[in-house]
Amino acid sequence: NGVTCVGKGDITNGVLGYESAKSGEPFLKIGVGALIKGSCPDCTGDDNGDYKFNSPYKFYRPPKWNVLPSPGSNEITFLSEESLGEYGYRVQKTARLDGNVLTVRSLLSNTGKKQFTTPWYSHHLFTGDNDAVGPGYSLDLGLSEYGLKPNTAVFKQPGLGSWSGDLNDYVNVSLARDGSISMSVKKAIPDNVKLKAQFLDENTITLTDGSFTLHAPNGISVYERIPELQTQSRNPFIYAYNVYIEKGTISPEPMLLLYLQPGETTFWTQHLKFTSTDKNSAAASFLSMFAFSAWQYPNSYSVRGMLMMMMVCCSLVVALYTRFGGSSRRRSHQYSSIPDQPIEEQHREEILREV
Repeated sequence: NGVTCVGKGDITNGVLGYESAKSGEPFLKIGVGALIKGSCPDCTGDDNGDYKFNSPYKFYRPPKWNVLPSPGSNEITFLSEESLGEYGYRVQKTARLDGNVLTVRSLLSNTGKKQFTTPWYSHHLFTGDNDAVGPGYSLDLGLSEYGLKPNTAVFKQPGLGSWSGDLNDYVNVSLARDGSISMSVKKAIPDNVKLKAQFLDENTITLTDGSFTLHAPNGISVYERIPELQTQSRNPFIYAYNVYIEKGTISPEPMLLLYLQPGETTFWTQHLKFTSTDKNSAAASFLSMFAFSAWQYPNSYSVRGMLMMMMVCCSLVVALYTRFGGSSRRRSHQYSSIPDQPIEEQHREEILREV
């Protein structure tokens, strides 16, 4: 919760214009749209009420996403933009499927008159064929040149003692000589247990590309990397690397920090490769995404055309899932809203003053 990230100075929690808005007036949530301040179930209703991350706000106006022209049936692109007063953004997402490789390209532009800084991460919410998290799951984090000091803990647990359990009770964490980190689940995660670990902070130097490899007990593995983290000098860069675990998911979360001056655009790419030990066929070769260039703009699409494109995209994802060991049975493990940093209400003002 909060307009800015606790302990991170002026880094916004994905919202723009919140502090200057009065209760009942609009503010922007990047990638979501224009929302009404004070309209969430947990809101206090006063002008000074803090932003509630886990509580849904009412829309000030309906958000609009446009489907852009695509070069082939294996690719789909969405575009959305919003402006409010001196703030504005434009976000574009392209998902492309080439064999067993899924590529997601994100572009974010600051179309307003004020700069903003915001974190971004993908929650992932992975499981292998709906198998509950337990022995047989493992996760390798690409954190080479981790820069650990002697006697420094390999990870921190910000929710320990409040909403999260102790990771050490369920997971073995090892640090290799080159600084890379491996995690293996040694005990089944019960229904009511949630775990969170932080492997980086702002004082750690690393050359990671945000990569990880998740191995599931049924032989499926997922490898992901974000190459721009090593090829771009400033924007974006990684400032945290979290892992969230509960019975229904293992979620590696490389967290990017985005700095955008008015008129500036940044981009990042998630390359995900899915493999299975049950398949003898070689993985399909990856066809690289289009090069970053000027923004695309939507043509006029009929409702029928948009639905057809959505059906094609969904069919490709289902085909990939089925090919690499997917199951048609309904997921029984649900996920719940988890506070990133729980703060007891009576201590909130003291903590914010210290920050």
